[in-house]
Amino acid sequence: GLPWLVNPVLGGLNILLIHALFRELYSLRTARLSVLLLCFSPWYLFMSMNFMAHTATLTFALIAALGIVWVRKTQKPMLALLAGCAVGATSLICPLDGLAVAVTLSLWAAGLGGQRLKFSSFAVFMIGIFLVGAVIFPYNYALTGNPTVFSLTAFYEEYFEPGSFSLGFGPDR
Repeated sequence: GLPWLVNPVLGGLNILLIHALFRELYSLRTARLSVLLLCFSPWYLFMSMNFMAHTATLTFALIAALGIVWVRKTQKPMLALLAGCAVGATSLICPLDGLAVAVTLSLWAAGLGGQRLKFSSFAVFMIGIFLVGAVIFPYNYALTGNPTVFSLTAFYEEYFEPGSFSLGFGPDR
């Protein structure tokens, strides 16, 4: 009953998540300075007070990144599952952002730019992505009647002209 409170709460949570992530990746000073700058960023404040999905997408992307960092430190597969589920949740909120987060963190977990996860942890990470990400099909079916049509696409098709939410280039875009 308080939808106006969701993004401000997630915005505050994201500050803590960014501090935790940066503290793991950089120095404490860098983490503190980054959080200070973010707290005074007009764009971040604006995104934390509106009804758009960007703040929730950032929340789950940060949880996923922290999960990968913690798996590297502890080698606990349950943290890999948490990270994978967070990536899957990101894809449920915004499919293209979810794809970008999935590709980026999968490459990072595979060893690009950091320590490679053990195969078992990497497999559990992928399973988490697919388990949560696969919910998109019944979700789409429940909202649109078609498992391959996203709710945003159906919304734009209904309230604007057909193809107005389509990606790509050409005369029909």
